[in-house]
Amino acid sequence: MSFTVKIDFIEPVTIYAELINDIKANFYKQFPNGFCQVGMNKGLCENTIGVSIGLVGDLKAVTSQIRYNDPMYHTFLIFVKDDVLSAELCHGSLKVKPTNRMYAMESVKTKFRKTTGNEDKISKMYAKWFVNLKAIVTEQGDNIYSAEQYKDYI
Repeated sequence: MSFTVKIDFIEPVTIYAELINDIKANFYKQFPNGFCQVGMNKGLCENTIGVSIGLVGDLKAVTSQIRYNDPMYHTFLIFVKDDVLSAELCHGSLKVKPTNRMYAMESVKTKFRKTTGNEDKISKMYAKWFVNLKAIVTEQGDNIYSAEQYKDYI
């Protein structure tokens, strides 16, 4: 016996279109050449808003053209239950050059706290977090993994 799970992506013509556009706008203020994808997902139990970001906007510039190879790739889920939103980091960090030659790379944590609230609170949280993320990227600069490859994006 086998079964298939289908995930429907909902166009942002929902009541959360403003939040989705705010997240994108706040991201591109800090990373104008970056990658940001935000969309509403219709889940099995509840709806979510998926957020994926990266340092490099052009996939051709990323190593092996694999989005996960972006040194700043992060994914988030915003759970939607009634009128309450809950934003959580699924995975992400800033990949940097290793200090120990036995490692391929190391990671710098990009602190993100689970946030619950309305659209306005979530939007403000992302705006503030993107500013903090930009500060981390600027601080790491040439220490970012393959920084010479991504000079136009840092």
